[in-house]
Amino acid sequence: MCAQRLAEASEGLDVHVFERRSAPCMRLLLAGRGGLNITHSEASAAFLRRYTGGGAGGERSGGAGAAAAAVEAFGGADAVREFCASLGVETFVGSSGRVFPTELRATPLLRAWMRKLNDLGVHVHYRRRLAGVSTCSEEGVQGSIGLRFEREGSDAARVDELGAAEEGLAWECDALVLALGGASWPGLGSDGAWTHQLADAGRPLLDCSALRPANVGFRAVGEAGADGWGDVFRERFAGAWCKDVRLRFGAESSAGDLVITENGIEGGPVYALGHLLVAALDEGQGAAAAAAGHGGVPAGDAVVLRVDFRPGLSVDALAAKLAPPAASARATEDGSVPKKKKKRKTRSVSERLRRAGVSPVALAMLREAEAAYGYSPEGASEDERAAATIPLSELSRDSRALAAAVKGVPIRLAEAMPLSRAISTAGGVRVGRGRGQVDARTLCVWNSDGEPTGVFCAGEMLDWSAPTGGYLLTASFATGARAAAGVLDFLPVRP
Repeated sequence: MCAQRLAEASEGLDVHVFERRSAPCMRLLLAGRGGLNITHSEASAAFLRRYTGGGAGGERSGGAGAAAAAVEAFGGADAVREFCASLGVETFVGSSGRVFPTELRATPLLRAWMRKLNDLGVHVHYRRRLAGVSTCSEEGVQGSIGLRFEREGSDAARVDELGAAEEGLAWECDALVLALGGASWPGLGSDGAWTHQLADAGRPLLDCSALRPANVGFRAVGEAGADGWGDVFRERFAGAWCKDVRLRFGAESSAGDLVITENGIEGGPVYALGHLLVAALDEGQGAAAAAAGHGGVPAGDAVVLRVDFRPGLSVDALAAKLAPPAASARATEDGSVPKKKKKRKTRSVSERLRRAGVSPVALAMLREAEAAYGYSPEGASEDERAAATIPLSELSRDSRALAAAVKGVPIRLAEAMPLSRAISTAGGVRVGRGRGQVDARTLCVWNSDGEPTGVFCAGEMLDWSAPTGGYLLTASFATGARAAAGVLDFLPVRP
């Protein structure tokens, strides 16, 4: 997006893109396997609140503020759909509000985009791994930004088509836009190595916060504090999908499909609450947070998340559905006793839950919780607290208590899965006015004298995060466009 904006803005600019892999936009192609959820139709104000990180969660400051401002300036979801249409790719809004290309594939979009870049005169170089950056502010002289690349892949010994020696490809430029990604997809090139090259040196170019997993699953606490689920639960439910549930952590909640993994949980609603869960785990979520009214206060080093397996019904409405079959009438209308009394039909708790539309995972998860760590009061409602005083074996006798229990099943979470299992990354280059930080408006990196270096950052390497649902791609497009505008503002003041 940045290269396109720059090439469209001026024919005098010589725009080069250096791609680490042998093909462009590998993350976009990966997203295409799931239909390519490219953006979301959510109202603008709610859309912008999805961006967190680099400051107080959800506030328009730091990395979250910069990402949200870039998305707003870009035009949000409407701009993404217009961009797709300009490439001849039509889009539609799904039932969840997510936006997809009508072909549900990334390939047609990417091919059309690469043709457009080629027509604009953008040069794309493949299998180039960034090995180093030097700016004039570091060298103490006025001049271009120096780049050093190494060949990536099996043909590293070949001679470059431009005639440069393969041991270290050297380039110079007047402005540099870095879009190096996070560290969640090392197989696709996003391995976070740039944090060591550009942020950990003696005089680092970039000021970064630690990269952390975002949009990632969590590991549950099993019996006696063991890692993951118990053997019986894992064997029966690992890989199961629980449709249309609502997760609750403190005052926040998120609805969607919950996925049971070998050792914990993942899925859209987990990702949406992930930044809160990670923060709670990192901070220990102590007494200060409890006093502030957050319901997800952990015991020990874990936090408790609650699952409502029937969010569309109130406790009373669900209790009515879970009530056992009424006893047959014991007398006729005239008061006489029938000759043959019908036998009262009984149903198991599992059958009653199934008939009420509750996933079998709910009862199994209640049993798992009771066996693993007993009652967890964290984040429980009054009804859930009352239900928890009744042993699970006796819940069948009280339909209202059973309803309250399955509308607030506790899961104790021990930790987030590692970065290699994450969909995206939190943390990254900080937004601010300090050395190595980026300007919130232009995304240009500052030097120690408070002057722009001519190096810009865009995409996931900035310190922001967002849930899945099209928000990540939208912000990546938007920060690329924002960086292009910053480059155009910067270049005229160069000597």
